[in-house]
Amino acid sequence: MRGRAWVALLLVLATACGGDRDAGAGSGGPRPPIVPVIGEVAPLPGGAVARVNGVRLDVTLAPGLPPPEPGTTLVRLDVELCAGAARLRVDPAFWLGLGRDGAVYSAHSGVQGLLTFTLAPGACQRGEVDLAVDEGVNLEEVLLMGVEGTTVARWSVGGDPVPPEEPLGSGLTPQTAELGPEVPLAAGGAVTLRGFDAASDDGPSIRLEVEVCAGESELHVSPRSWLLQLADHRLVVPDPDGSTLRTGTIEPGACEQGEMVFVQTSDADAAAVIYTADGAFEEARWSLVA
Repeated sequence: MRGRAWVALLLVLATACGGDRDAGAGSGGPRPPIVPVIGEVAPLPGGAVARVNGVRLDVTLAPGLPPPEPGTTLVRLDVELCAGAARLRVDPAFWLGLGRDGAVYSAHSGVQGLLTFTLAPGACQRGEVDLAVDEGVNLEEVLLMGVEGTTVARWSVGGDPVPPEEPLGSGLTPQTAELGPEVPLAAGGAVTLRGFDAASDDGPSIRLEVEVCAGESELHVSPRSWLLQLADHRLVVPDPDGSTLRTGTIEPGACEQGEMVFVQTSDADAAAVIYTADGAFEEARWSLVA
């Protein structure tokens, strides 16, 4: 939706992205900061990195999904982020579009391909963010905001895009657990990935066998806490029709076992399984790559 207080945001941009300008060589005056184009990597605070892999105009949503408001169209951003040495919060709402007239456009209120949760150090996520943009408006820049509401990165849409090098990385490798043993949870209890195999009945998919155990307190259990990560950093949620792990609360000391099926959404190979604490932050990871 079109932002009305765009002047205030531009002041933030001037402070966060252009306030410390380098002196121009031989010019005697300030030199504007270099803004990466689509496909180039932008550094983030704490050693994290981000990239806009592509921008697609006039996106049509699948039937059944809520359309954009009248007078607006959808612009789809293919984005990718990797945490540095600290955790990194990922949220479609952090991505904005800046029009040539200075208006700011935010994420569409419908379903987004980029999942909202906090990445573990060294972990990455790739996904799509749909921006609701007024019809006939050309975006000048793509902005990435931080949790405090300041701009942490920006990309020029008008320049020639650069083919992104796959995959993005911050130089760190996320910590992984072994298949079979329990992994303790911060809130008490433990989770276990007991096994996995390929299930090709309805196309390329992965079937997981998992167990969740509560500690001294009750523990919420849900298939949505489990994610499959592909080699291109995209995340896949469980197929509700293929999951036997129930959603509910287990009593202290009790365990719940079940299976989940993930239908792969791209040609990329399955790379990892992630357990998130109620979808809020990554708490355990298992590598599926030998």
